[in-house]
Amino acid sequence: MLRSLVGSEMCIRDRIQSLYFIDTHSPQKMKAMFTPVTLGRHTLKNRFVMAPLTRTRADDNNVPTAAMVKHYADRASAGLLIAEATQVDKDHNAFGYEPGIWNADQIKAWKDVTDAVHAKGGLIYLQIHHAGRAAPAVNSRTGTQPVSASAIAIEGHKAGAYFCVDGKENVYTAPRA
Repeated sequence: MLRSLVGSEMCIRDRIQSLYFIDTHSPQKMKAMFTPVTLGRHTLKNRFVMAPLTRTRADDNNVPTAAMVKHYADRASAGLLIAEATQVDKDHNAFGYEPGIWNADQIKAWKDVTDAVHAKGGLIYLQIHHAGRAAPAVNSRTGTQPVSASAIAIEGHKAGAYFCVDGKENVYTAPRA
């Protein structure tokens, strides 16, 4: 998906770095930050890219909220917004209250977000996310064991209380592979 943004000539990391690594001590070079740039099929109105940052502002059903609509719309002046980690499955999320994109209510709410960003002339992409072994079992809606590429639990630290829907620190369990 990200590769389609930039084409096959160069990797996304190299292309994005070329967008924003500018000598800020040079007023002429700093002005370049405010000039349009082409990224794949899109022309960004400036070279500011908002990196994804999980805000955990979705509701109990992982539906994006009005606060999220405002959050992204307020930042629509950036050249590109990359939305926060958004879960693709109801049972395997890393954070309590992270948004999802696995049911009709969530899809409609994300459409409200994108409509608000587009209304202000912004461009937004959704970062889809599967937590793998970093999904605390307590965050599963059906009590299923997390799924990952390997059946190896995270060891040495716990899932913080802020990330767990029960509000408690939890030990990571071994996922099923």
